[in-house]
Amino acid sequence: MTRGGFAWLKWGLSSQSKLNNNLIFCKLLMISYKPEWRKEDEERVLRMERLYILDGRHRPDHKLHGVYTGLNAKAEELENYMAA
Repeated sequence: MTRGGFAWLKWGLSSQSKLNNNLIFCKLLMISYKPEWRKEDEERVLRMERLYILDGRHRPDHKLHGVYTGLNAKAEELENYMAA
């Protein structure tokens, strides 16, 4: 059955079945992904990586190491620091 352009699947209960269904669901999402979005997505990923490093989160001793949450809120502060 399709709804909103996506094919919905019946999810299995076993962990292996769940993994396979998640992979199928990801493939279904990629079918609806428009190629013209790729450049914008790549730029967004590069910006988040840059903010991650500017904030020092790449260092293992940083309290938010491995976490991207909150970077967008600090983006202006971090980017202004680099511009100065």
